[in-house]
Amino acid sequence: MKKAILSFCTIILYFITSSTVTAQSKEIFTFDTKFYDGLDKWVVFPKSEKDTSYAIGFIYLDVAAGFTFNYEGNLEVKANKLVLHKSNVGGFVKHRLGHNTNNIAILNDNQIKSLALKKEPEWLAIYKSDPTKLHYQTKLGSFYNSVGASDKALVVLSKAYEKEKKDPYLLFELSYAYNALKQHDKAIYLY
Repeated sequence: MKKAILSFCTIILYFITSSTVTAQSKEIFTFDTKFYDGLDKWVVFPKSEKDTSYAIGFIYLDVAAGFTFNYEGNLEVKANKLVLHKSNVGGFVKHRLGHNTNNIAILNDNQIKSLALKKEPEWLAIYKSDPTKLHYQTKLGSFYNSVGASDKALVVLSKAYEKEKKDPYLLFELSYAYNALKQHDKAIYLY
C-alpha cells in the first residue's frame, strides 16, 4: 500500500513539475498562467508527451502552509471532449506550490460545467478564510512575497494597511513588498 501511494505521489509530482507540453495540450489548454493567479480556481497542469491525461485540481490558500494544489483526478481529451477520471485515493492529495511550479491552465466556466464540477469544491469551506480579515490578507501577501509576486502582495497588503497601520507582521510584509519592487523609500519608512 505504501509503495502504491509513493508511486501515485511520484506521478502527481511529475505532472506538476513536467515542463514538456504536447501539441495537443497547446490546442486545448494554454499553460501561460502562474499558479498564484489560479487561486480559488480549477486548474490543469501540463502533461508530458508520454502522458495521456492532465492532473486536474483546485488551487487554494492554506493560511498555515501557503498556495496548495488539491489533486482531484486526471483529465483526458477524447474526441475534443473533456473526460474527468476522479481520484480514487482515499482522502486528499495535496501539493504545496512554490517557485519551481510550472505554469497552469485555468478551466473556464464552460469546461467546469461540462465536467459537472462545482465552482468551488465543498471541502474548500474547511480552509476558506474571510478575505477581508487582516490575518488572511497578511498571510496572502506574505505568500505572494515568498514566490516572487510582490506586485500582487502590494495590492493585498496596501488594502490591509489602510485599515490597520500598527500590525508588525503586516508592516514587515508590506515593507518587504516595497523593497522587492525597488520602492526603497517606502520600505524604509514602514520598516
